[in-house]
Amino acid sequence: MLIQLLVNKPELVVPFLPTGTETATIVLLQDGVYSAQNLHKHFPQLVIYAISDDWQCAGLPNQPAITLISYEQWVDLCGENQPVITLQ
Repeated sequence: MLIQLLVNKPELVVPFLPTGTETATIVLLQDGVYSAQNLHKHFPQLVIYAISDDWQCAGLPNQPAITLISYEQWVDLCGENQPVITLQ
């Protein structure tokens, strides 16, 4: 499962988080990049990516727990993970 968060509202992710052995990948885009620290703090088991251009535009410092990716890598992740859920 891939969850795309486009707004700074990390609480939107909670209802979609998997239970049990399922995993979720989070991609932060646009204002969603501001949710990175909060998401990692409360859900350290999540794999969290952020669009590098959006991260840099926001002026955020690098965080080891957040992997910065290009738009091309984001498209690849969308193809590799199903379903894709967009929260905005």
